[in-house]
Amino acid sequence: MEEEHTTTHVAVKTAKVDDYILPVVQWLNDFPGVTTQWSCEGVPGDDVENKPYVVFCCEDTEYLSMILKSLKDYARVEIEFYTDFCPVRFCIKFDSKQQLQSFIALEMRRTKCTTS
Repeated sequence: MEEEHTTTHVAVKTAKVDDYILPVVQWLNDFPGVTTQWSCEGVPGDDVENKPYVVFCCEDTEYLSMILKSLKDYARVEIEFYTDFCPVRFCIKFDSKQQLQSFIALEMRRTKCTTS
């Protein structure tokens, strides 16, 4: 029989995050059970690989639903499957830095995670 232990969520490392995508990374990490994995603010060019994105994991479907509803008019979200500690990841992809900035300016202010 496994013993249950009391646990506490703590920040265990820091990472360098591109300035333009940083508000989205912070916003996502404010949701309980959300962990961001990778991000990029994008670089000039038409290649889809150059667009702003954030990859994250989410353990709670209620918070995932809030996140997806907030993003629906600004970005697309793709689901990625892996075989490691976080088998399902979500990748937010913005079509441009302008779309990213619109999301930051308008939607994020309305959709703050409020937990009690």
